[in-house]
Amino acid sequence: MTEKVNKSEYARRRGVTPQAINAAIRAGKITAAVDEKGMIDVALADQLYAANTHPTSGWNGHGGRRKKNTPEEIVESAKKLGIDPQNVPTLVESKTIEAAYKAKLAQLEYEEKVEKLIEVEKVKKEAFRLARVTRDAMLGIPDRVSAEIAGMTDPFAVHTKLITEIRNAIENLNADG
Repeated sequence: MTEKVNKSEYARRRGVTPQAINAAIRAGKITAAVDEKGMIDVALADQLYAANTHPTSGWNGHGGRRKKNTPEEIVESAKKLGIDPQNVPTLVESKTIEAAYKAKLAQLEYEEKVEKLIEVEKVKKEAFRLARVTRDAMLGIPDRVSAEIAGMTDPFAVHTKLITEIRNAIENLNADG
C-alpha cells in the first residue's frame, strides 16, 4: 500500500511551503502523484520530483528553501575559514563596525575633495619635481659665477658672491614653486 498525505504534510516533509507544492502541481512536475481527492502519493511524487526538476533548482526553479545548518556545522565552517568561533562578533556588532568604516571612508573622501588630503603619488611627484628644480638651480651657480670668482683674490668677496648667488637661486625657487 502506498503512503498518501495531504499537500501541507508533503510540503513539510520536503521542507518547502504548501504554495511550492501547488506550483509544482500546476507546472506538471508531480501532477500524476495527486489523486482526485488531492492526496499525494509520497513515493511517486518523490520520483516525479527527481525526474522533472533540475538538481540545483527548487520546486519552482528559483532555488527552493535552503537547508538550515546546525550550530556544529556553522562552527566547523568558521574553523575552515580560519575564524575563531568564540570571537565572532554579533550581527549588531558587525553592523556597527561596518557603519564606522563607511563613515571613516566618507570622511576621507570628503577631505580629499576639499583638498585637505591629497594622494601620496601626487606628493611624491611634486617632491621629485621640486628636488630636480632645486638641484638644477644649485648646479647652475658655478656656471654663472666661476669666471668672476676666478679673478677675485679676497676670500670675503668670494664668500659674499657665493652667498648672494645661493640666495638668488633660492628666491627664484620660491617664486617658481
